[in-house]
Amino acid sequence: MYRRMSCHLVRFLGVVAGVALLAGGPLATPVRADRNMAQLANDLDAIASQLSSLVMDNRFRVSLSKQIKESPRRDVSALRDLVGFALTNGMENDSGRLLTIAARVEQCEANMKLCALPNPRVEVKVPVAAHRELLNDSDQVYVAVAPLEEESEVKSITAYSNGKRISLSVAEPPKIPTLVVLPAETASEEPGIPTKINADPNDDEPESALGGNDDRVGIVRLLITDDHESWVCGDPEIYLRVIRWQLPNCRLINERVSFGALNGVNDEDVWYYLNDQNPSYKYVDTAGYIPYIQFQVWESDSGAHGGDDHVGTITLQWTGQSFTGYTTRSGGDARIQTDRDP
Repeated sequence: MYRRMSCHLVRFLGVVAGVALLAGGPLATPVRADRNMAQLANDLDAIASQLSSLVMDNRFRVSLSKQIKESPRRDVSALRDLVGFALTNGMENDSGRLLTIAARVEQCEANMKLCALPNPRVEVKVPVAAHRELLNDSDQVYVAVAPLEEESEVKSITAYSNGKRISLSVAEPPKIPTLVVLPAETASEEPGIPTKINADPNDDEPESALGGNDDRVGIVRLLITDDHESWVCGDPEIYLRVIRWQLPNCRLINERVSFGALNGVNDEDVWYYLNDQNPSYKYVDTAGYIPYIQFQVWESDSGAHGGDDHVGTITLQWTGQSFTGYTTRSGGDARIQTDRDP
């Protein structure tokens, strides 16, 4: 058995370098018609312009601040929900402007579906934490439009100040409180609530909670040193890819893993406990798989251009040696602590 396994491993390692990058890339996105994307950009721009005038009304800012604070996530609200809340909480007599924006949002979300965006929902973010505290009392608020282009290629973004078009740098947020209009970046508005860890975890072998004779490896703790998300889009949207090769033919298994706890991985240089029975755990028993597994950490962009950012990759390999319990490794801008229950 060991000789057969070694032969498979040698064969596998001979090709892994050539396929790893291909295996790790985000799934291909559908081809989108240029005219639909151009219309989507126009819709978002028009919404931002209209919203920049509306947000000068203190009643609307109070509604916005309340919605953000009560949002399941800490920095975002679906715009249609925000408009509906304002209509029934102090702005009943100013329905004309609200209904105009609501109609534009409906049109924009219909166009998102034509563009095959995975989450066709217009959201408003207050991405800078300090800005959320200033909304109610500020006499000036900017409303920006998140870029639909690849984020790394964008140096400035369009914004509006009470209907006046301005430009903001993506390198540093302005001191003026700023809202950002953008396509939703996650399918769910529900947050994850992972536990933050104050100190670096040690690799002492734990008593595994998995039990039984299952041979599985997963990520139990995660730390990100650079989330590859600009201030414009606020909290990152983290997901994982787990790469394995199944015997006897070294069949590639490339799985995207998204689960609730990852929605709460929002701060850099902080360890998060994801729990030891989360969906990142995968079978790696040596009778059925090459003794090699790759964990890739990705940050999802808005979905308008499909340019997700690779945060880091960590590879674990074991053959002819014991590999149980916890192990902590670094790769790129991520560190993970894995747990194997043999």
